[in-house]
Amino acid sequence: SSSMVKEVDFDELENSMKGVIDELFTQPEKPDAIFFANGRVGIEGLQVLFSRKIRIPEELAIVSFDDNETFGLSYVPVSCLAQPVDELGRRAFEMLQGMIEKTAETLGPTVCRLQGELILRESSEVVRHRRDVLIVAHRLGLVMANAGIDQSNVEQGGEDDTALLLPEDPDGTCARLRDALRAVTGATVGVVISDSHGRA
Repeated sequence: SSSMVKEVDFDELENSMKGVIDELFTQPEKPDAIFFANGRVGIEGLQVLFSRKIRIPEELAIVSFDDNETFGLSYVPVSCLAQPVDELGRRAFEMLQGMIEKTAETLGPTVCRLQGELILRESSEVVRHRRDVLIVAHRLGLVMANAGIDQSNVEQGGEDDTALLLPEDPDGTCARLRDALRAVTGATVGVVISDSHGRA
């Protein structure tokens, strides 16, 4: 929905962010998550959300396209796609040097794709690591490979890096399903969300 896409004024970021957050939470369709385009905007957004007493992640999930060291100091989980800043700088310097020395193949637009890093701040401890896998203690109390990130059941193609994550609140989801079933059928049933996990 276009009403969910908001722009902020970097020159007046604090006041602009307050207005955007208020707009999002006063409209009929309230967001389940907010995606911030970069770390600076994300930090400002978190400050406004804290001041509005919005609980994260219970009421709202937060994702940022860029990482910021301040996220690591926050008591709420913020998932982000960290950009390889050092590599970006090195590639930019090489391209500029090539243009200056006339060794670049073209002086036109150049596309350079670098791999970002998905960071999930929902793991409380790294138990063991090796080259291609992290064994972590997840915030839900499970010990598993790669924080439960799974791409085996997601259609992949081209540059699509979609991944499935663990449920945010499986116990709460089970309770809501149980209450809904009881309201419809009058029966009290047990609800279990189960799947294999930690495959590596």
